[in-house]
Amino acid sequence: MASKSTNAVVQRRVNQVYDMLLCGASRAEIIEYSIQKEWGIVDKTIDLYIKKANLRFKEQSNVIHDEQFGLAINRLNNLYMKCMKIQDYKAALAVQKDLNALLGLYKPSKKELRWDNAQLESMDFAKQTLRSKLAQVSLQTVGEVDE
Repeated sequence: MASKSTNAVVQRRVNQVYDMLLCGASRAEIIEYSIQKEWGIVDKTIDLYIKKANLRFKEQSNVIHDEQFGLAINRLNNLYMKCMKIQDYKAALAVQKDLNALLGLYKPSKKELRWDNAQLESMDFAKQTLRSKLAQVSLQTVGEVDE
């Protein structure tokens, strides 16, 4: 029976898998690499390494998105300030519109209000449930008034 890998070994392998995924390696190529390097692990363990590497991609994308979002807001605010300083109101208005759009301050356009069938069916079910509940409440209220 193979001995259990240390945390340092596992982390090093996850880093190698991360780098391979970054370069476009497939699962099969990663498994082949593990055989060549004599890691002595089963495919299930490789899948765990791939999962950990993919989790790192996801975490990094969240951080990068938040940083870039903050950077974009600050750049637009800075640009707005510079436009106002030189009294270029047309440019300042354009910057403000970009900032408003970035922050989602505008109502969605009719084009953006498209629903798929599952959403529509869900809304229909909710309406039917609401009508049923309202009918029950109405009947109870009428019954209480009659008494």
